[in-house]
Amino acid sequence: MAGNSRRAWLKRAAAGGAALAAAMAGLRQALAMGSVEAGIARVRGDVRVNGQAVRRGMEVKPGDVVVAGSDAELVVVVGRDAFLVRANSRVEFSGDAARLAVAALRVVTGALLSVFEPGGRKRIQTGTAPVINHADAELVLLESLVGRKPPFTGLKY
Repeated sequence: MAGNSRRAWLKRAAAGGAALAAAMAGLRQALAMGSVEAGIARVRGDVRVNGQAVRRGMEVKPGDVVVAGSDAELVVVVGRDAFLVRANSRVEFSGDAARLAVAALRVVTGALLSVFEPGGRKRIQTGTAPVINHADAELVLLESLVGRKPPFTGLKY
Protein backbone atom coordinates (compact mmCIF):
# COMPACT_ATOMS: atom_id res chain seq x y z
CA MET A 1 0.00 0.00 0.00
CA ALA A 2 2.88 2.39 0.78
CA GLY A 3 4.24 1.83 -2.73
CA ASN A 4 0.89 2.80 -4.25
CA SER A 5 0.63 6.03 -2.28
CA ARG A 6 4.20 6.96 -3.20
CA ARG A 7 3.48 6.20 -6.85
CA ALA A 8 0.32 8.31 -6.72
CA TRP A 9 2.23 11.17 -5.09
CA LEU A 10 4.95 10.98 -7.76
CA LYS A 11 2.32 11.03 -10.52
CA ARG A 12 0.67 14.10 -8.97
CA ALA A 13 4.05 15.83 -8.59
CA ALA A 14 4.94 15.07 -12.22
CA ALA A 15 1.56 16.35 -13.41
CA GLY A 16 1.99 19.53 -11.37
CA GLY A 17 5.46 20.06 -12.84
CA ALA A 18 4.12 19.54 -16.36
CA ALA A 19 1.31 22.03 -15.72
CA LEU A 20 3.80 24.60 -14.42
CA ALA A 21 6.05 24.06 -17.45
CA ALA A 22 3.10 24.53 -19.81
CA ALA A 23 2.01 27.70 -18.04
CA MET A 24 5.57 29.06 -18.11
CA ALA A 25 5.82 28.32 -21.84
CA GLY A 26 2.58 30.22 -22.45
CA LEU A 27 3.83 33.22 -20.48
CA ARG A 28 7.19 33.11 -22.27
CA GLN A 29 5.33 33.19 -25.59
CA ALA A 30 3.21 36.13 -24.40
CA LEU A 31 6.36 37.95 -23.29
CA ALA A 32 8.00 37.35 -26.65
CA MET A 33 4.96 38.91 -28.30
CA GLY A 34 5.16 41.88 -25.94
CA SER A 35 1.62 41.31 -24.66
CA VAL A 36 2.34 41.15 -20.91
CA GLU A 37 2.09 44.56 -19.25
CA ALA A 38 1.65 46.03 -15.80
CA GLY A 39 -1.24 44.58 -13.86
CA ILE A 40 -2.40 41.01 -13.61
CA ALA A 41 -0.46 38.84 -16.05
CA ARG A 42 -2.04 35.55 -15.02
CA VAL A 43 -4.82 34.41 -12.73
CA ARG A 44 -6.00 30.92 -11.92
CA GLY A 45 -8.87 30.07 -9.58
CA ASP A 46 -10.67 32.39 -7.19
CA VAL A 47 -8.52 35.48 -6.62
CA ARG A 48 -9.92 38.73 -5.28
CA VAL A 49 -8.54 42.25 -4.88
CA ASN A 50 -10.37 44.23 -2.21
CA GLY A 51 -13.14 41.63 -2.37
CA GLN A 52 -13.66 41.93 -6.14
CA ALA A 53 -12.97 39.03 -8.52
CA VAL A 54 -9.91 39.77 -10.66
CA ARG A 55 -9.35 39.53 -14.39
CA ARG A 56 -6.23 39.58 -16.55
CA GLY A 57 -4.87 43.09 -17.06
CA MET A 58 -6.54 44.48 -13.93
CA GLU A 59 -4.32 46.83 -11.94
CA VAL A 60 -3.14 46.04 -8.40
CA LYS A 61 -1.73 48.96 -6.43
CA PRO A 62 -0.46 49.87 -2.98
CA GLY A 63 -3.36 49.88 -0.54
CA ASP A 64 -4.92 46.78 -2.13
CA VAL A 65 -5.52 43.46 -0.39
CA VAL A 66 -5.12 40.32 -2.52
CA VAL A 67 -6.78 37.07 -1.42
CA ALA A 68 -6.15 33.84 -3.33
CA GLY A 69 -8.45 30.90 -2.61
CA SER A 70 -7.60 27.22 -2.64
CA ASP A 71 -6.08 26.06 -5.94
CA ALA A 72 -5.61 29.71 -6.96
CA GLU A 73 -2.55 31.59 -8.19
CA LEU A 74 -1.86 35.16 -9.28
CA VAL A 75 1.05 36.67 -11.22
CA VAL A 76 0.98 40.46 -11.11
CA VAL A 77 3.22 43.44 -11.90
CA VAL A 78 2.97 46.50 -9.67
CA GLY A 79 5.22 49.34 -10.81
CA ARG A 80 8.70 47.83 -11.32
CA ASP A 81 8.06 44.87 -8.98
CA ALA A 82 6.49 41.50 -9.77
CA PHE A 83 4.70 39.02 -7.53
CA LEU A 84 3.50 35.42 -7.60
CA VAL A 85 0.76 34.89 -5.00
CA ARG A 86 0.07 31.23 -4.17
CA ALA A 87 -3.15 29.50 -3.11
CA ASN A 88 -4.67 30.22 0.30
CA SER A 89 -2.85 33.54 0.59
CA ARG A 90 -3.75 36.99 1.84
CA VAL A 91 -1.27 39.75 0.93
CA GLU A 92 -1.63 43.42 1.84
CA PHE A 93 0.26 45.93 -0.33
CA SER A 94 1.16 49.40 0.91
CA GLY A 95 3.15 52.32 -0.47
CA ASP A 96 2.63 55.17 -2.93
CA ALA A 97 -0.50 54.31 -4.95
CA ALA A 98 -0.08 57.30 -7.28
CA ARG A 99 3.37 56.10 -8.39
CA LEU A 100 2.49 52.39 -8.09
CA ALA A 101 5.47 52.02 -5.76
CA VAL A 102 5.20 49.19 -3.25
CA ALA A 103 6.98 50.11 -0.01
CA ALA A 104 5.73 47.29 2.21
CA LEU A 105 4.03 43.93 2.06
CA ARG A 106 2.22 42.04 4.77
CA VAL A 107 1.82 38.34 4.04
CA VAL A 108 -0.98 37.45 6.45
CA THR A 109 -1.37 33.86 5.24
CA GLY A 110 -0.03 31.72 2.45
CA ALA A 111 2.98 32.16 0.20
CA LEU A 112 4.39 34.90 -1.99
CA LEU A 113 7.37 35.12 -4.33
CA SER A 114 8.50 38.66 -5.18
CA VAL A 115 11.15 40.44 -7.21
CA PHE A 116 11.85 44.12 -6.60
CA GLU A 117 13.42 46.95 -8.53
CA PRO A 118 17.00 47.38 -7.29
CA GLY A 119 17.76 50.25 -4.94
CA GLY A 120 14.39 50.67 -3.29
CA ARG A 121 13.72 49.92 0.36
CA LYS A 122 10.96 47.43 1.13
CA ARG A 123 9.46 46.20 4.37
CA ILE A 124 8.07 42.68 4.34
CA GLN A 125 6.09 41.36 7.27
CA THR A 126 5.35 37.64 7.43
CA GLY A 127 4.62 35.01 10.02
CA THR A 128 7.14 32.65 8.41
CA ALA A 129 10.68 33.39 7.21
CA PRO A 130 11.91 30.59 4.91
CA VAL A 131 11.77 30.89 1.13
CA ILE A 132 10.72 27.41 0.06
CA ASN A 133 8.91 25.68 -2.79
CA HIS A 134 9.89 28.21 -5.44
CA ALA A 135 11.73 27.38 -8.64
CA ASP A 136 14.40 29.34 -10.49
CA ALA A 137 12.04 29.40 -13.49
CA GLU A 138 9.51 31.34 -11.40
CA LEU A 139 12.14 33.95 -10.53
CA VAL A 140 13.11 34.20 -14.20
CA LEU A 141 9.43 34.67 -15.11
CA LEU A 142 8.85 37.44 -12.55
CA GLU A 143 12.05 39.31 -13.45
CA SER A 144 11.22 39.07 -17.17
CA LEU A 145 7.82 40.68 -16.55
CA VAL A 146 9.62 43.82 -15.40
CA GLY A 147 12.38 43.68 -18.03
CA ARG A 148 15.15 42.20 -15.88
CA LYS A 149 17.10 38.97 -15.45
CA PRO A 150 17.87 37.39 -12.08
CA PRO A 151 21.49 37.66 -10.94
CA PHE A 152 22.05 33.90 -11.30
CA THR A 153 21.21 33.89 -15.04
CA GLY A 154 24.17 32.59 -17.02
CA LEU A 155 25.98 31.13 -14.01
CA LYS A 156 27.21 27.58 -14.30
CA TYR A 157 26.84 25.24 -11.37
